[in-house]
Amino acid sequence: QDISFFVLSRQLRIDIPNSKPQGHFDLVFYMNSGDLQKAKEIFDEEIKNKYYEKQLYLLGGHIYSILYKYGDEESFEKADYYYKKALEESEINYLDKFIIQTFYGTDNINHFFMKKSCVDFEVLREYEKFLINIFENKKYFSEEYIFSLVESYINILLILDKQEKYFEIYEQYKEQLPIRNYFQYCEVKNIVCSHTDIQEHLKSQFDLQDLLIYSSFVNNKS
Repeated sequence: QDISFFVLSRQLRIDIPNSKPQGHFDLVFYMNSGDLQKAKEIFDEEIKNKYYEKQLYLLGGHIYSILYKYGDEESFEKADYYYKKALEESEINYLDKFIIQTFYGTDNINHFFMKKSCVDFEVLREYEKFLINIFENKKYFSEEYIFSLVESYINILLILDKQEKYFEIYEQYKEQLPIRNYFQYCEVKNIVCSHTDIQEHLKSQFDLQDLLIYSSFVNNKS
């Protein structure tokens, strides 16, 4: 635990009387250090402070959305509640709104590929608008950040039946994408997968998950 962070945050509150409460700084620290349970514990206490609650809605949404991502199904409702409160009552910037839309968009993408009936296509179309805007302005973002969005983007394009744009984006990033996206591409194109291409990819960018997917593909074909 970095004691200096807590010392500095307390000094800041002394120097700037109207700054956020100490619990807010503690909450951010534990979130950034990956201790979600401690962050959740602090959040559940700090949110009781009605004077500062609007400043906490976004953080609450982040905490519960991450818990949901890691398998805590019950956290979805709380993430949904705090994100909606943040959108309605808090002052948040465009990228924060994009993070919120990513939460809903990703959940619907997963539902679609798991063939669940509860897919909200309006949410997917709204998420696509954000992605289009970010990709059109990608010069303002790092390559790593843009690439982290590629899978979501091509999945959205497939789901919304925008194959021409899907092929365009896939071709731009295919060398970096996982094997699963290549199989998906071959299925959409209705072409035979190239074992040579797959094996070259595995040699140059070895990934255990890719190897397992390829092994499963080979076994199913044999």
